[in-house]
Amino acid sequence: MRDEWSEAFINALKSRDKERMRQIPKADLHNHFVLGGSRSFICERKGLMIPALEGVLKSMQEMDQWNQEFIGKYFESSEGRRFLIEAAFVQAREDGVTVLEIGEDVWGLGQYFDHDVNALTEAFFSARDKYAPDLELRLLVGLSRHCPVQWLMEQLEPFWGRPEFCSIDLYGDEMA
Repeated sequence: MRDEWSEAFINALKSRDKERMRQIPKADLHNHFVLGGSRSFICERKGLMIPALEGVLKSMQEMDQWNQEFIGKYFESSEGRRFLIEAAFVQAREDGVTVLEIGEDVWGLGQYFDHDVNALTEAFFSARDKYAPDLELRLLVGLSRHCPVQWLMEQLEPFWGRPEFCSIDLYGDEMA
């Protein structure tokens, strides 16, 4: 069956058949939920129109600027962060995602979840249960290359040994 799905997906890509692509089960193994949420869900619930990205972003800085202008500044609270998590699960369900790897940056634990890793994991699992209950959820933790290694190690403490977390996203300027 796996080969049939792969071939069907390749054919849907070649023919640019977005609806067929959505019907085929797939994994999203690197989702930045702040940028991965359903724009229609956000508009419907919050009245915020997020434009489709036009063109190609040339750097992380451009991505950060675009994010801040159209998304970030509107959701800079614990409630806002949880809402964006929900929007990501709505989009994953719409896209036919059956395995989703998604998570929060280490700094987000303090900024949005009061340093409570249980609150963070609950936000993801409750959104999954509400919007995409059949989806396999794998949590990741984000680390910025711009942060001092000792600080990152301290921030990682609450995540060690947690079975919900299966990967690390080392992101940012690769020259940092």
